[in-house]
Amino acid sequence: MTKSVDSTAPVLTSVRQRTGVIELNRPKALNSLNPEMIDIIAKAVKNWEDDDSIDQIVLYTTNPKAFCAGGDVRFARDNILSGDAQLVDDFFAAEYTLNGKLSTYKKPLVSIIDGVVMGGGLGISLHGSHRVVTENAFASMPEMAIGYFTDVGVA
Repeated sequence: MTKSVDSTAPVLTSVRQRTGVIELNRPKALNSLNPEMIDIIAKAVKNWEDDDSIDQIVLYTTNPKAFCAGGDVRFARDNILSGDAQLVDDFFAAEYTLNGKLSTYKKPLVSIIDGVVMGGGLGISLHGSHRVVTENAFASMPEMAIGYFTDVGVA
């Protein structure tokens, strides 16, 4: 089994037998997606897509409270206020590109949705080929309440 070297990383990746495993691991932020997380997930799915030793991918959370609370609003707000809107634009572009990749992925991609899942969390989970939604799941698209067009293609 290959595993992420840093167990404190916001996303852990490993290979268990013939399954690529992606574990969301940013519990204090309810796994809110930030650029580092998007980058780790994107690299993993890219590396595994043409790897004949990987048959499928499983995506889940290490946090019993939340699968993924969406995009990291604090990251976006702080960078907008500091004048670095391009960094925020680049983050959203990378997130949407990842969603597009997941929607056309060649291998089965199973998301185990447990706990809170909002916004971008729906984007990284619903575009895969399979979804397992537990009795603890709670889904929301809060950006709709502020007039923001639903960004993950699942409205």
